[in-house]
Amino acid sequence: MYGTEPKFVLLAEFFEHYKLQGVQHFYVYVKDVDNYTNKLITHYVESGEAEVVYFRKEQDRPSIEWHLVGTQDCTYRSRHDSEYTIYADLDERILPADNTNLISYVRKTMPKEGNIGMIRFLQRWVLKNSTDPQVYEGNKTLLNHLPTLVFHNTSAVAPIGHTAKCITDPKKVFLMWVHWVEIYFDGYKGYEVPLSEGIIRHYRDIRAGDWYRHYLPGVEKFGAFAMTDYPKHLMAPLFENVKRKLDIVYGK
Repeated sequence: MYGTEPKFVLLAEFFEHYKLQGVQHFYVYVKDVDNYTNKLITHYVESGEAEVVYFRKEQDRPSIEWHLVGTQDCTYRSRHDSEYTIYADLDERILPADNTNLISYVRKTMPKEGNIGMIRFLQRWVLKNSTDPQVYEGNKTLLNHLPTLVFHNTSAVAPIGHTAKCITDPKKVFLMWVHWVEIYFDGYKGYEVPLSEGIIRHYRDIRAGDWYRHYLPGVEKFGAFAMTDYPKHLMAPLFENVKRKLDIVYGK
């Protein structure tokens, strides 16, 4: 996590989306965080659902370099604790293509006894063009700001490997880069997930880092945008789970 702008809605949605997909535990890596959002992080830690690593300001470095520190730490930390490991940013929602959940798809595609050590998903950007809320005000906040509910303008699918994200079997992977496995243990390889099997919905804040100026023109070259939705069968439980969690933490 980078920057001190409030991210509590985005963070709660991240946790609750992946819990619906079968994730049981989270490692959160924090360079910067505001006090309001940190209250939510503390709640997930105290509930036993997450562990948090705060990067030291005394040894600060550019954000991408902290990103790589977090990636490697997650690889090693999860190797003896986790069946599988997802590498995903706060604004990315990985989804299987059918009505199954992600853990069922991963177990089928990357069985423990097989030679697949990584599966990598194609990406579509969903343009997020409003600022995040400063405080939680119940339903009003979620109806206006919950990314999966509010934003729909979606790019064409990016080429294979373009800013893709992975799920790995950490016992088969020695070294990770941000978007791919850098080194496998001997005998293992990756699998590129076709669009027919899964996708990343990346709810990208187009104003952050002037993304709309530097990167949107390149994304537009992939093809026409379309209005798409987060899966309808997941939207209601996700909304309720996020609301329940934020009500507990912020007292609404």
